[in-house]
Order: sequence, then C-alpha cells, then structure tokens
Amino acid sequence: MIALYDHLDKFLDDENKRRQSDIPLRHLVSELMDNLGYRDDNDVHEALTRAFEVCCTLQISIPAHFKKIYRFNDDRMKVDWQVSDLACYLLLINGNSCNPNIARAQLKAIVFSRER
Repeated sequence: MIALYDHLDKFLDDENKRRQSDIPLRHLVSELMDNLGYRDDNDVHEALTRAFEVCCTLQISIPAHFKKIYRFNDDRMKVDWQVSDLACYLLLINGNSCNPNIARAQLKAIVFSRER
C-alpha cells in the first residue's frame, strides 16, 4: 500500500516541478511522428529514450519538458506525450535518420542553428 503512495507522491512532485517551470508543452509526439512519417513505434520509443538520456546527462528536468498523457483513438487508449519546443528538437535530432523525412529535418535543424 505504501508503494502506491510513493508513486503518487512522485507524480505530484513531477507535476509541481513542471508547473513551476512555466514551459509550454505545445506539441504532441504522436502528431510530430505522423508528420515525419514514422510508422514504427519502436523508432518513437528509441527517440524518446535518447532524448531522456540527453536530459539526464545535461541535468535538464524531464517533467518540465515531457508529460505522459493518455488519449483515446479508435476506442483504444494509447500513450502519448505533450512536449516542449526543446523536447521536440531533441526528439528530432535523436530520430531514426534512415527515415528520409527525419534525415531532411535533421539537416534543416543543423542549417538553421548555424544561421542564427
């Protein structure tokens, strides 16, 4: 019974940290991946894992940039993520570059960052 409350406490702490940061979570991972032509959920999972690793390495708050949500699609509940602009960029650069849409987007991101 105590473990249940430990998970709830952690969830509430993470949610409070995200709210205090005031970072807008304006993107949905499912929409981003659809727009980039992802067909394989494993590719999405790999991109998320790598993005989380970057955040851990650089001590960037994951709850401030990623929020796990649940959505209904065709009468089935699916996991999705609301993400910040930074998280969106991390997902893009950590995506599967064998996908031509991802490769083009990665190249554009590099060119755009150099132009600034």
